[in-house]
Amino acid sequence: MAIWAAAAIYTVATIYFLFDKSLEPHIPSSDIFNYFDTSSSKVSQKAAQIHTILKFKQYWDSDFSTGHMQANNPFDLMRLL
Repeated sequence: MAIWAAAAIYTVATIYFLFDKSLEPHIPSSDIFNYFDTSSSKVSQKAAQIHTILKFKQYWDSDFSTGHMQANNPFDLMRLL
């Protein structure tokens, strides 16, 4: 059960770019693994399943992005080219 809980939190953290040190707030992914006493590989596998089941986009999903991330969407620059 701890692996699924860690994977759910890991998935949310990924969607909200919480592992990006240049943004606030941010956390190291190891904090999640350590808190739940799980391995990164198992959590990553379960997080991938969550992404697939919930049909999250791989790199950018504006529906699940913070206002800051939407305002600074790197893909908007690509549309200008």
